[in-house]
Amino acid sequence: MATTLATARTDYNADIVAFCPHGDILACGCYELAESGATIADGKRLGHIEFYATDAASGSAEPSGAEEAQLRRVATVGEEGILDCVWSTERGAHGASILAAACSDGRARLYSIDICISTVPTAPAPTKTAAVECEDAGVCMSVAWGYASAGTGSRLALSSTAGKLYVVDTAVAGMAVVSSWDAHSDSGWSVAFDAADPHTLYSGGDDAAFKRWDLRQAGAGGPAASAGANSRSHGAGVCCISPFCSEAVPVGAPIVATGSYDEKARLWDCRMLRVRGAGLCEFPPAHTHTHT
Repeated sequence: MATTLATARTDYNADIVAFCPHGDILACGCYELAESGATIADGKRLGHIEFYATDAASGSAEPSGAEEAQLRRVATVGEEGILDCVWSTERGAHGASILAAACSDGRARLYSIDICISTVPTAPAPTKTAAVECEDAGVCMSVAWGYASAGTGSRLALSSTAGKLYVVDTAVAGMAVVSSWDAHSDSGWSVAFDAADPHTLYSGGDDAAFKRWDLRQAGAGGPAASAGANSRSHGAGVCCISPFCSEAVPVGAPIVATGSYDEKARLWDCRMLRVRGAGLCEFPPAHTHTHT
């Protein structure tokens, strides 16, 4: 049975959480729509990122017993809604950990944090190291790290409410969008790089489409090449994509799991975008939600 070890109250709605792979730091992206007009478009999108140290990172072998002491906020950064955030598995300058965020103002941002701030209260707070505008994005909904061929550095992929996808080079000072294209007829909810092939990108949208893209021809702002699509299997929007590798999977057979608002999880053989399994998990409607 699951046990709650610690809780914390966020300033805005807690939208996404991610543990740092280099230490016991939790990033919580917050997003809230302050409806101030007759339509959703009139509202102001609020939020920021809250960083927490767990009791394992606090240096205390004996937690005080208070839940706040076990999940302690060490910093808050940003002034925009955070729809998604993910840590890089690679360290940045001086060994800092890097967090990428998809933001409500149509930008991607990178934040640098020294995990030692969890034990030294006077240490510098996390800093924004770079940002890039995803033109005509609306709201950036999902972000994923990708690691290109040796010597070419790392990059980001983002999806947006405009249905566009973006590939961003993080090695360029200030970051730069190197490719963007129209991918979905409705909001793009999810994006993920293939677990083994750095040139393959997957996306899912509110149009119930699951797509595969070949990035080898993308560049200079141009689009990626379509490498397959399935618009028939999902009964609603594709809100989550999770590629994975397994020794049980034949070589050259990429397997991806998707989650959908139709309350089913599916496994895919992405050589032909064929469903290997459906209905593996079903959730009641009360567990679904949408971003506005």
